[in-house]
Amino acid sequence: MTKNNLDNPAVGRYIDPGSDFGFKFLFGRPAHQDILIPFLNELIGSSKRIKSLVYGPTEYLGETADQKKVIFDLRCTSDNGEEIIVEMQRMNHDNFKERVMFSTSRLISSQYPKGVEYWNFELPEVIFIGILEFRMDEKERERYLKSISLIDKDSGRIFYSKLSYIFLELPKFRLLFVSKGGRELA
Repeated sequence: MTKNNLDNPAVGRYIDPGSDFGFKFLFGRPAHQDILIPFLNELIGSSKRIKSLVYGPTEYLGETADQKKVIFDLRCTSDNGEEIIVEMQRMNHDNFKERVMFSTSRLISSQYPKGVEYWNFELPEVIFIGILEFRMDEKERERYLKSISLIDKDSGRIFYSKLSYIFLELPKFRLLFVSKGGRELA
């Protein structure tokens, strides 16, 4: 009997990258940085370039036992000091956006040095990347990549540049292909 399906080539030969296990197996190991780094660079865009990553803890407890803990699929720190959270999300939830805000807030609040009397330090940049197997907005059918920042609503200028959210909506790829003249695949 084998320990797990990966030890037996006849069982578990294929990995579903959308499952928690598959995602962490493919992207969550230092040996696979050569896959993860170009993927993150493509999503983040040309403004930043990640050269290396350090994988960090994925579980954050609350300050007290009755506070909800946060568990990330993947959390890493880039060579430039950015904290990057990557989440693979299969199903939409009514409170999905609240969960995203809560989890990034927990990571940010954990950065505050204990015992520091004054705000004489800088927080690292936090980038949340959500790879979604659902549409965040059913009415919006084409835009598969969303890059979200905190902005001043009147001026349209970024209010705080060290917090950003990137959402990749996988179901829109098929729709985009079909709408561009390709034939729909079963």
